[in-house]
Amino acid sequence: MTTQKEEIKNQNLEEKKEIAQVAEQQKNQLDTVKSNTAKTLDNINNTTNEYQKNNNDFIQTNIKSTNKLADQTLETFQSISENYLEIQNNIYKLYESTFSKIVNNISNDYWKNFMVPGRFSNAYNETNKKISGNSIDTSRIINEITLEYSEFFNKTMEIGQKYYNESVKSYMDFLNKIERSYY
Repeated sequence: MTTQKEEIKNQNLEEKKEIAQVAEQQKNQLDTVKSNTAKTLDNINNTTNEYQKNNNDFIQTNIKSTNKLADQTLETFQSISENYLEIQNNIYKLYESTFSKIVNNISNDYWKNFMVPGRFSNAYNETNKKISGNSIDTSRIINEITLEYSEFFNKTMEIGQKYYNESVKSYMDFLNKIERSYY
């Protein structure tokens, strides 16, 4: 009977040892899972942070490029406007100098030959028509150029705004996707 008790006792001890070993193995496996989970979460966080940083840098670069393009376009408009005013001023000066010469010549020639005023009047009218026509044509060309540049500027701003909106939407969708994946 003592042998049987000792045998049962030994069996119980062996079972306890086995249970302790199994518990130790499970504890080790749990520690491994915890460690792997922590590493995976750290990796996800690092990847997410890197993506956010890259995306933010990309958006900032696009904003800077758009602002630079807008500044260049505004400078171009200003230059066109200044050139337009300068051309108008030059046309006025040319017209004024031509007109004063014609009037002076008419005055001098009139006293020399009183029949010539009709021809000078016709010459003046033709010159005046040509100068007026050239002024109108120049103004029309400059207005067309200005209109084309303003359309180009508006289209550029629309494209830049669309691209910026799509980038921000994509970024927000990514953040929402990441947020859902944590749950």
